[in-house]
Amino acid sequence: MSELTFNFCGIYAEELSLTVNDIRRAVVPEITENVQNIPGMVGELFLGNSYGKLIFEIDVTLKANDARDRAEKLHDLANLFMTFGDGEWPMIFSNDAEYTYYGHFTNISMPQKILEGHPWVTFTLTFACSDPKGYGEYESYDITENPILITPNGTAECYPIFTCIPKKDITKIAITDEEGNYVFIGADVDPDTGDEPVDLEPLVLHDPCNTLATWTEVTKDNITFDLENGIPSGHMRSTTDSIKVALDSNGVSDFGPATNDKKWHGPVRMQWLPGAYSDFRLLVRMYNYQYYPRAHGKCEVYLLDENGERMGKIMLKDASNSKEVAAQIQIGTHSDFKEIYA
Repeated sequence: MSELTFNFCGIYAEELSLTVNDIRRAVVPEITENVQNIPGMVGELFLGNSYGKLIFEIDVTLKANDARDRAEKLHDLANLFMTFGDGEWPMIFSNDAEYTYYGHFTNISMPQKILEGHPWVTFTLTFACSDPKGYGEYESYDITENPILITPNGTAECYPIFTCIPKKDITKIAITDEEGNYVFIGADVDPDTGDEPVDLEPLVLHDPCNTLATWTEVTKDNITFDLENGIPSGHMRSTTDSIKVALDSNGVSDFGPATNDKKWHGPVRMQWLPGAYSDFRLLVRMYNYQYYPRAHGKCEVYLLDENGERMGKIMLKDASNSKEVAAQIQIGTHSDFKEIYA
């Protein structure tokens, strides 16, 4: 029988020095019966049940070396379990690991000593989910036939998200079900009236990144913008679907020579657009992965104006001894910018 545990906000119980003794959950969410009394009627008029939050009770033991260590660990638990605002946070239970529940702690009982003079204590965590449903992994289906029947896993009602990538210019698109319910976007173009379709967002660049032929190498000598705490060095290579850091003769990623100046090193390439645009939409895919936690890495996309000056930046960065990657989006120059996402 596997050991009971939980994962709250990406942190396992063991990382908090907690041993999970038991996890109890209600069979169904809280039920409120809705009835109406009608004068002269025998009985009541049943109007259906309302279902509220789902409650989990988690019995745990906190392991500590002494009373001071126990107090410090209780402080850490308070910092994690005390949440503010109306947000709810992910919880995964080891005995129901296929699903994630989103909720908040509503009560933590007073810690009780296991034995007098022993630093270990036990208490109960009460975790309430305003949305009583458990969420499984995201499922993706390719629509390869028309019509198509898709039956998702699970038992709750779900709301699909359709992503359409047209292979030619179109002016309308519609999705309908077997009952005739539909979503229609766009409009027909009547050639008899002289109407012509207008592309409000013409595609000016689509680069599959399978060659470096269209990319200009940027070095310390020709760079026109401030590279944030970085030095252009090393080389790049292209694959069938991406551009990435090249490998040297030993098969090691070529970021250039180390200089011990606490700066980022790596290759820089520039892609040219056919014009300057004041209103645009940008879609870029980046991947930043380190093979072991102590490794650091950063990849960036800089947006430049017609003078080669920086006007925006998109970044993925791992600067800590972990595999956690931070994302950042800025609009503006190196010294004068607005943080859009960080």
